Amino acid sequence: MRGYSIDVFDIPAEQLLLAIGRDAGLELDLHAGITGNVSLQAHDRPLGELLERIARQVDLRYELRGRHLRVRPDTPYIRSYAVDYVNLSRDMRGTVATSTQIATSGSAGGAGQRASSTGGAGNASITQIETRSANDFWNTLEHNLAAILAGPGRAPDCGGERRGESPAGCRNADLMLNRESGIVMARATQRQHEQLEAFLAGVQRAARRQVMIEATIVEVTLADGYRQGIDWTRLGVPSWSVRPRGSGDATSGQPTLSYLSANSDIRLELLETFGTVKVLSSPRLSVLNNQTAMLKVVEEVVYFLVDSTTTEYDDRKQARISATTTPQSVSVGMVMSVTPQISADGDITLNVRPTISGISGFKDDPNPSLGDIPNRVPQIRTREIESMLRLRSGEVAVLGGLMEDRIDHDTGRIPLFGDLPVVGELFTRRDNNVRRTELLIFLRPLLIDEPGMRGGYAEYAGHLPDDDFLLDSPSPGQRNFPHLPLRPLLAPAGAVSAAEGFSEAAYPDPADPRSPAASSTSASAANADAGTSPP
Repeated sequence: MRGYSIDVFDIPAEQLLLAIGRDAGLELDLHAGITGNVSLQAHDRPLGELLERIARQVDLRYELRGRHLRVRPDTPYIRSYAVDYVNLSRDMRGTVATSTQIATSGSAGGAGQRASSTGGAGNASITQIETRSANDFWNTLEHNLAAILAGPGRAPDCGGERRGESPAGCRNADLMLNRESGIVMARATQRQHEQLEAFLAGVQRAARRQVMIEATIVEVTLADGYRQGIDWTRLGVPSWSVRPRGSGDATSGQPTLSYLSANSDIRLELLETFGTVKVLSSPRLSVLNNQTAMLKVVEEVVYFLVDSTTTEYDDRKQARISATTTPQSVSVGMVMSVTPQISADGDITLNVRPTISGISGFKDDPNPSLGDIPNRVPQIRTREIESMLRLRSGEVAVLGGLMEDRIDHDTGRIPLFGDLPVVGELFTRRDNNVRRTELLIFLRPLLIDEPGMRGGYAEYAGHLPDDDFLLDSPSPGQRNFPHLPLRPLLAPAGAVSAAEGFSEAAYPDPADPRSPAASSTSASAANADAGTSPP
């Protein structure tokens, strides 16, 4: 590539362009509106670089096609940009509150943070953390692009201009957003279009970053020697990296541990040193950058609010109680919300909030106006952590320290003798067993550079069906998914729940000749061959 050397000071731009065109042997179209002087010093530089440096000193834009160079003023023109993002606005708000006042309650939800602590009457104390997240991508983008187009140095809009290009020194800039099709059109100068292109590229790169959050919620029933809780320093694994208390978020109050291995079975085996381990849930969430995802697996427990009315009749002076019930429900189960922020270098900041709730018992409504009308209200036990964490992809954060004492009342009696009055207690055994449990939450974020089964989700490709996803006509005893274990979507009554584990015996494989389902299928086929129906 030929190089050019130039050493000029404060000469008109059109004279310099004419000299370059003659020296390079170009066919030059030079607009009459090119004004301004140029000072330039260059040695053996390519033609494109020289033209770019001149354009930065004088408001012009150029087009070089083969041996044809066209130079004209940098007047506004229309250009369209594709922005692939869903047309959606999301607002998230959550509150965690505790209070020592009677008749107050804490509420749960999901991402700016505000923490407050106020004192009420007497010894009352209220602590509240409120999290908010507002995501309106297109509205924010429109304001940002308008600010770029209205930047410093923009001249007033032109009026009465002729058909064709605007006169030199006149600048117009218009912005149009079509959210449904994802098209942005801008009428701006060349320099403004360069700024718009760089800004949109950076915004889309950041908005498309994605992370998959692997969470494992474990409940450990502590052995007698570890009633004070799990001692992480006794695990003896050199690949643990413990960040001391105070370096993380004050909400969690627990150290953050980075674990180099991705094998969750190893982590659970280490915890069995301290007691019995029970996995409550293992959710996986894929979340875009700065978006909130929520996973909710709950059961709606229904109870009733009873409103009684006493009516007295004049003839008999007899009171009659009439009751009106209003159904209410409370969610019991697991709710988890997570909001990630992914930096350009791969650091992941998480706002995570897992909530585990269950029914610890029922309380009778002591309202005397109810009389003999029973009204049992569920008593909810809630364990919840709201924390901010900063991790690298593949690291494991551990949140723990939620310990709880449970008393198991076990009563056994000898039939007949245990039901006798007075002496029945002699044939009755009562055992009150106190168990201490600790709730642990493992979080492992994984950056998804390229979504798809050949990209960030490649490790899960083996769990999907093959080409024979659906068989046209499966034979008796043959399933549409022959290589996958049988997992019904809804467990029948009496089966083991998903939270307590899966029992292969509860759901036999029809393809297994030893299973009852296979025997039933074979019997049906034999009866069909004999021309009879199975009983």
